[in-house]
Amino acid sequence: MLLVNPLAAAVVVGLLIKMSRSTSRLREALAEPTFVVLSVSALGALAAMIAVEPRLSSLDWDLLSLSSISVAAFSAWLLCRQAPTLATSVLFAQALGAAETAERHLRRAAELQPQDHMAFLTLGRLYYAAYPESLEAALQFFQQTVELASADDDTRLPQAVLAWHDQQPAQAAQLCAAFLF
Repeated sequence: MLLVNPLAAAVVVGLLIKMSRSTSRLREALAEPTFVVLSVSALGALAAMIAVEPRLSSLDWDLLSLSSISVAAFSAWLLCRQAPTLATSVLFAQALGAAETAERHLRRAAELQPQDHMAFLTLGRLYYAAYPESLEAALQFFQQTVELASADDDTRLPQAVLAWHDQQPAQAAQLCAAFLF
């Protein structure tokens, strides 16, 4: 298990211990079907990995990779529940229709880290989807994303949007297809 998913077990155990200190939090979690399903599948996967792993060599990691998916999903769910980040709060705000809240948080993130292209990418996506009347602002955010991104960052989606609005549909389609596939 440690070869496939080294931190998931530690995250799960640590966060469950943290949750167990508050009985109200634990009751809330046990009442939530997502918690029950993910915890049962993760505990089953952990038990199977512990039972089987001592008999396998370090080259058999692929046999355990499928069972580590449930452990990874449970640890990610626990992390999102216990330690929400700016990105998750922005996504929830967008989902709830609170575009102004999302915009405020993203602008603050862009102020704090002006060289980070991801805040500008998300601002561009937010403006493009939530404020169609502010198309120019969305395009400016996409342009900033492309300019700030490093060579390793994937900027095909904002480049496709920019190409489309620059009357280059063939290039936009090619970039979009490359992004999707």
